[in-house]
Amino acid sequence: MEEIFPKEGEEDEMAFDRIKFPQLKSIRISCLPKLIGFCTAGDPAVNISHKLFSSKTIQWLLNLENLKLNEADSLRVIFDLEGLKVNHDHRGMAVLAQLKTLGLWSLSKLTKVWNNVPRGVQGFQNLTSIRVDRCHCLSYLFPSSVAKLLVELQSITVDKCVAIENIVQRDGEEEKADITVFHKVTSLDLIGLPCLVSLSTGAYSFAWSSMKKIDMKSCPKLKTFGSEIWSPREQKKTNGDRSTTKKSQGSSSVNKERTLTKLKDPRASHIDNPSKKQSLFPSHIIGCLKNLESIVLEDCQLLEVIFQLEELNFEESQVASVLDQLRELNLYNLPKLMHIWKKGPEEIRGFGNLRLLVVWGCNSLTYLFSPSIAKLLVMLEEIQVTKCKKIEEILIRAREEEKEEKNLFHKVNSILLRDLPNLKCFCNEANAFEWPSLKKMMVIRCPNLRMFVPSNLKTPELEGVYEDIEFKTSQWKGDLNATIEHIFKGKRIGKKKGKKRKVLFQLYQNWRILGGANQTTAWL
Repeated sequence: MEEIFPKEGEEDEMAFDRIKFPQLKSIRISCLPKLIGFCTAGDPAVNISHKLFSSKTIQWLLNLENLKLNEADSLRVIFDLEGLKVNHDHRGMAVLAQLKTLGLWSLSKLTKVWNNVPRGVQGFQNLTSIRVDRCHCLSYLFPSSVAKLLVELQSITVDKCVAIENIVQRDGEEEKADITVFHKVTSLDLIGLPCLVSLSTGAYSFAWSSMKKIDMKSCPKLKTFGSEIWSPREQKKTNGDRSTTKKSQGSSSVNKERTLTKLKDPRASHIDNPSKKQSLFPSHIIGCLKNLESIVLEDCQLLEVIFQLEELNFEESQVASVLDQLRELNLYNLPKLMHIWKKGPEEIRGFGNLRLLVVWGCNSLTYLFSPSIAKLLVMLEEIQVTKCKKIEEILIRAREEEKEEKNLFHKVNSILLRDLPNLKCFCNEANAFEWPSLKKMMVIRCPNLRMFVPSNLKTPELEGVYEDIEFKTSQWKGDLNATIEHIFKGKRIGKKKGKKRKVLFQLYQNWRILGGANQTTAWL
């Protein structure tokens, strides 16, 4: 099958324009490898472009709500809007105004979802969910002219698309101006995208105020959440806050000049500052994620910083609160990650609802928390750290400019420390710690862990330190420090016994090889 509605005989152009399917709400197309279009009548170029809907056939579907395509291997474009008549007074018909869900699976030749979008087009305003899976010729998902139309979009999933470099791509002269997109998106899943660099190639403002869940896996080239180019609008806001003095005006002009440079060359940020870390959430994006609840990052090879707090700017009278709804942070196999939190202004507030922190396979990390960050995590309940080769401490000492914090981790009830060959202690600070909620403590293959903290500590709910994740083997010597020390000594003695066993076994093997007891004296 090549078409859904093939042309029959000589068709009248006016009759063709009168075709409508007012009751058609759902289309599902599966396993049609030779499909080249919904209908090729009146569209002589369709055999070349292999587009599902042309600017004419797309107008037949006045009330289409759901569109799903699977294994239509000849299609290269889904919506081609070339030739679509646009009323610039915005009173004309909106294209696919009722479409709510769009699903595309295994379209091996698909290069564009939207193509030839005319300036000023209206439509797609009710699309709430889009999923794209195994479309290996796509290099981006949305042209920017379409992205700004998706005012009701809530869910974006892109899975196993090997050529995708960006989610939003600039597509016209009008898009030189700053635009704001994705006001209502609540979940973003980007999985198995080996070429993905960033979400956008343009300097757009991403309105992530509704975002609750971010899941990014197997994106080895990912550099940042958002655009590699800073948003001019964000820059104006930052500069506007500083425009009250001549000094700030000078700073503003310099920043503006740098922003323009970045607009010309996305690499400029690294040219200006070659030591700048690859941060997933730069300071200008963090403030947009007010309702974010969950983050999962896995196999993102280039990331060096998760939260870049250094450049956050606030008015003196304002107490900033960032990412205060975040509840779960899961980090897996981020080999270049050096900082989860990169230090910020002293007055920063935030992360007050984080409950779970999981860190696994982050071999460039040397610690998890600074005291200034730890004091913010007032609701943290569970800490899991596994297979991080360089970690020496979980909480580092306070810097000279930081205040020493004493009341930390009051809500933590579970700690897992596993396969950490260089871990020496939880914290080397001499402050007393209280752990009123700690009930589960697991220490597995941490050969250099000699103590928990170098001071007295209270753990009234803790009854043992487990050496396996099945909670079968535990040790307890009256307090946590004494138990950790006992486990360390036991491991050291065990190593010595193991070495002795190897020597004795080798002696026995040699004894057997040389003929048993009769030859032992000669061998010795």
